[in-house]
Amino acid sequence: MMSGDELDLLVLDTGLFADSDTVSAALAELPQTRLARMAVDPESMTTAEWDRLLQRLLQAEKVITL
Repeated sequence: MMSGDELDLLVLDTGLFADSDTVSAALAELPQTRLARMAVDPESMTTAEWDRLLQRLLQAEKVITL
């Protein structure tokens, strides 16, 4: 059962994927997708930001790491 908080895709922007611009452009073309993006920088993230990331991971059906 969906509560309305679920995501089809969660995109984690890590800077690790060299062709992230191409994937980002393709994701923008997806119709009717509940998509969220989050920047991930372990060296500067606060505890609250990590907590929010974990919440989003639990809500997402699929996760893409760029």
